[in-house]
Amino acid sequence: PIKPSVRVLGSLARALRLSDVERAHLFRLARPDLEPSPAAQLATAVSSPLQRTMDGLAPNPAYAVNAVWDVIGWNQPAELVFGVFAAVDVERRNLLHLIFCDPAWRTLLRDWKTISAFAVAQFRESTARLCGDPRFKELVGMLESDSESFRMHWRRRDVRQPAPQSKVLNHARAGRLDLDYPTFQADSDREGAL
Repeated sequence: PIKPSVRVLGSLARALRLSDVERAHLFRLARPDLEPSPAAQLATAVSSPLQRTMDGLAPNPAYAVNAVWDVIGWNQPAELVFGVFAAVDVERRNLLHLIFCDPAWRTLLRDWKTISAFAVAQFRESTARLCGDPRFKELVGMLESDSESFRMHWRRRDVRQPAPQSKVLNHARAGRLDLDYPTFQADSDREGAL
């Protein structure tokens, strides 16, 4: 096992002129021992307080994901906008799988090309510590098998951090929806993001 020093990694990042996000990703990959370890087990449901928080955000849609972006909780407005999450098989109830493999989501997301590329880069950055996790491996394998577009973006190896943004949706019944789209990190890796 090779364990480059922080100084060597810093020099490499400077020599390669890496952005802050790319530098953090390099450190996460090369020295995972410097980061808090990921949750031993991925969350499969949200806590009661987090569910109450999402319910309280109505009429705004909200959903929560775990560390590999499996959708583990949502409010009723989210189902009205994004579809009935409970009707999706658990192993496919994942944001990336929905974005890349569900035709309804591809139609829903007006700027699908930009959103899908950005999502893969964010996913790569947020899951760098999970490369050995069985669910991570299963998910990436399934996505590479099911979606040529995902496979293309994944092989680019781009990394980006989440950023507040606006998204325009083409909703089948409501028409055009302009939504601000912030991401919040839960207190624990177990609960993921909202």
